Amino acid sequence: MGSQKNIAAFCLGLAVGSGLWAAETQSTSADAASPAGAGALSAEQLASLSEANDLFGLTKVWTFHLRIEPEAWETMAPVSLRRPGGPPQGEARPGEASARAPGPRGPDRRGPAPGGGPPFTGIDFPQAPATLEFAGKTYQPIGVRFKGNSSFRAAGNSLKRSLKLDFNKYQKGLKFYGLTKLNLNNNAMDPSQMREALGHAVFRQAGLPAPRTAFVRLLLTIPGRCERQYVGLYTLVEQVDERFLRLHFGTKKGLLLKPELPPGLAYFGSDWAAYERRYEPKTGVDSADAERVIALTRLVNEADENTFREQIGSFIDTDQCLRFFAVQTVLANMDSPLFTGHNFYLYLRPDSKRFWFIPWDLNETFGGFIGAGAPEQQVNLSISQPYAPGNRLLERLLAIPALRTSFRQQFVWLLATAFKQERLLADLAAIHAAIQPAALEDQLVPRAQFEENLTAESLSAARPTSGPSAEGGPPRPGRPGLPGLGAPKAPLKAFILGRVASIRSQLEGQAEGYVPRGRGFGPPGRPEPGPGFLLAPAVMRAADTNSDGTVSAAEFQSAWTVWFDRWDVDQSGRLDERKLADGLRPLLSPPLGREGPPPGEPPPGLDGPEPDRPLPPQEPPLDRRGEPPLALNGQRADRTGDGPRPLGPVVVFARDLARAADADRAEGVSREEWLKAVGAWFA
Repeated sequence: MGSQKNIAAFCLGLAVGSGLWAAETQSTSADAASPAGAGALSAEQLASLSEANDLFGLTKVWTFHLRIEPEAWETMAPVSLRRPGGPPQGEARPGEASARAPGPRGPDRRGPAPGGGPPFTGIDFPQAPATLEFAGKTYQPIGVRFKGNSSFRAAGNSLKRSLKLDFNKYQKGLKFYGLTKLNLNNNAMDPSQMREALGHAVFRQAGLPAPRTAFVRLLLTIPGRCERQYVGLYTLVEQVDERFLRLHFGTKKGLLLKPELPPGLAYFGSDWAAYERRYEPKTGVDSADAERVIALTRLVNEADENTFREQIGSFIDTDQCLRFFAVQTVLANMDSPLFTGHNFYLYLRPDSKRFWFIPWDLNETFGGFIGAGAPEQQVNLSISQPYAPGNRLLERLLAIPALRTSFRQQFVWLLATAFKQERLLADLAAIHAAIQPAALEDQLVPRAQFEENLTAESLSAARPTSGPSAEGGPPRPGRPGLPGLGAPKAPLKAFILGRVASIRSQLEGQAEGYVPRGRGFGPPGRPEPGPGFLLAPAVMRAADTNSDGTVSAAEFQSAWTVWFDRWDVDQSGRLDERKLADGLRPLLSPPLGREGPPPGEPPPGLDGPEPDRPLPPQEPPLDRRGEPPLALNGQRADRTGDGPRPLGPVVVFARDLARAADADRAEGVSREEWLKAVGAWFA
């Protein structure tokens, strides 16, 4: 009874204290923009900005036909901006002065021009001209490029890659329903195809500025290669840009950032140059704005408790911030500032000089991010500490008693409004019905899992998203190529039911909830995602020549012998770090710019056909220290520190590693054994 009284008190407090959101949440549908200060716009301006209302909607499914010339398609292959062992081109090493020359922005301007500096991922996606046909109209030329990180890699060799459309790239003034940019997200890691749309809808229902969505059936023409080929079902996502800011905040002014950070708004010192790549400004940066960002991060990371408590409210709209993180928490969206430190925008409002948070990239909501734990853990994500240790912003905010109480109250309010079970299940059913024909026509959507999202009520139905167990048969051609993408994904209905029940139980004091403890991949007992986690599956796939799911000692020794000979391009009998990096690239990433193998045929194996053109430069993922894993590997192999050296008898090395990995002595190294062994080698 006491816990029920506490919940009632929370509700009463919210009814009195949440006037900031009340009008919006009572009158705003999930598909409408919810301006926060848009009253400064005239009726004519609002009408112009609202033109896209006809385009977006939870259950709207459109057909786009995109035509790209073969030469343009070839130029879209990603380009690495990293040098082996060094930072991206044009960026100084730590402790060195930046070599970037001052731009033409005047003495009071800092940072790169709008759009930011080199992408933090170290990969650049070149744009190419294309033609878009939609609803009887032709838009040309428009810019098109690939986008994404894990979603791009997950697409493997298929044509279904996430895309960004830029209507102003080649023709200024060209607009599409009043918009200049759009995102087509491929949902490669979401068998439901609905996580992104549902996640953004919850944010909007909570009265927070968030992109609108719809769905698109994409037809692709590349003359000589494909003609109006159905690529698959995409989620159409509104771009966060100056038009978005004007719609939601009444002005396009202010500083818009898209951080790629460790969680918690890291502090990089007093020089703005150190922030350019990590905080990725999307608008121009003047001196005052730069100082404001630096001052915020200094306050979060270095101020004493009294100073932080007194000043944080002048830097961050704490009400908006707490609701933003509460929505991330109910959605169990761990590929976010809760856990990974990215997939959000930070907007410095010009009127209040306070920062607001805007969500982005919600394709792994509802417990979909494998790095934060199993679905059974994420469904019980703690509402008291939903973040991993080291998130200084949330640690310090929730250490303030009044804010901690306010944060808890957010969950009571959300269960009655934006995260109300009946509303979510109704939206889920409506979206499923709308996209079902297009999803079932999509060759990369696992049909059984797609249907289970509406019918399964238990998390035990969670199955891998790819591989033999996904559909009871062999993997589909072009299925995800990124290690770990085959981890189970929770059926959405089951996850919603379980998540609502867990939050209620925690509010009533009957459960503590799951507290994430690190940025590893998978539940306790599974390896963390260091270089071994990323490298091991790629090497195993290539070495498993008989495709039985294990690697024998003979296969492993043979693979290393072939690789050594192939990578030793100058026949010196020695491998240095550069040779290792060049050799491992094709293993870590599939060939880009081409489709997958024909139906029923496996991908190229160890001695498969060479690519028909050189692969664009690609770097292996970073390890936990922010360094390419091969730098770590180079230290391990080069124990004398005198540079390149023979790796020793390659067969002996391969034999010893295979023996160490084969823990159960089953004469074949399984995926889990291989992950553990190679991870330990890199530790």
